[in-house]
Amino acid sequence: MLRSLLLPAPRSVFGAFSIETGATAAAGILLSWHAFSIATGMRSPWMLYSLWMAVSSAALFYGRAKRDVGHVQWFATAAFIDIFVYAAAIPFEKEFGMSDVERCTVAMATNGELTMEYCLAHVHEISAIAYAIRAVALAIKVYVAAVAQSYEHQCAAPQS
Repeated sequence: MLRSLLLPAPRSVFGAFSIETGATAAAGILLSWHAFSIATGMRSPWMLYSLWMAVSSAALFYGRAKRDVGHVQWFATAAFIDIFVYAAAIPFEKEFGMSDVERCTVAMATNGELTMEYCLAHVHEISAIAYAIRAVALAIKVYVAAVAQSYEHQCAAPQS
């Protein structure tokens, strides 16, 4: 019910691809992303979340192959919950908790030509760019959840 109120209901993905293709592509990308996260972050506190998202993404493939609406609904619900987990985690990202000098020290370690004075003069712009990137990622997550929900409704509709 809440998903229906908050998410749009696209009929296609950007007017070019079917909802089924879009949901399958989203599940494939999420499965790959979270599998990579599991492989590289075994000691991370996010590992269990990545495992849950990877299994949820795989559930869409199973639901699609077996025409099982329950597994498709599982993926659609996980994609919806992912929006709020991501939005809640943004303020706790380590680069947003660092001081300006710490941020510049990290930036200078990766870019040898950067000076502390130049970095400190632009550190707020860098923060703004980081927030903008996260806002775009959040918008993409909302669209993925909407596509997943539309595919769930499409699978639940009586076949003629």
